[in-house]
Amino acid sequence: MGSFEVALYQTCRDTADRLTKQRTLRQGKASAHTLPSVTVDPRTSYQMIEGFGGAFTEAAAVTFYRMPPEARAEILRAYFDQQQGHGYTLCRTHINSCDFSTGNYACSEVDGDFDLKHFSIAREKQAIIPMIKEAASVAGAPLQLFASPWSPPAWMKTTRRMNRGGKLRPECRAAWAQCYCRFIEAFAAEGIPF
Repeated sequence: MGSFEVALYQTCRDTADRLTKQRTLRQGKASAHTLPSVTVDPRTSYQMIEGFGGAFTEAAAVTFYRMPPEARAEILRAYFDQQQGHGYTLCRTHINSCDFSTGNYACSEVDGDFDLKHFSIAREKQAIIPMIKEAASVAGAPLQLFASPWSPPAWMKTTRRMNRGGKLRPECRAAWAQCYCRFIEAFAAEGIPF
């Protein structure tokens, strides 16, 4: 075997490195014994893979619905079609807003609404839910979905803000747990189980 060269780039938080070229790794007069190797033995399995997929975020869904129908169909086919695309089967969405939302929001915005009388997934119904339904239709089978929050509603946090830290106030624990339940129930009512 001959020699080889590997270009190494680094992006690192809290540094000036943003796709910054690092030292080049060189190997001279390589042989099968000096190169790193990976052995794949299909007779041995260590874990089951649940699936592959991505995330349904508000920003992605809003952008998706700004595109022409032909482009949307092409994107869904590329990601979810079992024959012509990646065949994604496992996807995540967010409870309340996330870092890929068009702004901060919560399904329970009313301060002190411990009974969640004003709980609503109206914002999700605008673009996220329709996109999930279209993706499932293209997949031809139900998608495995899970939901995760980035932050409790601002009124439930010690900082009274959704961003920049803070903790869940102890007196809000039960209401926050109920937000999870209500979110799952509301999506199930829309035909989207988690």
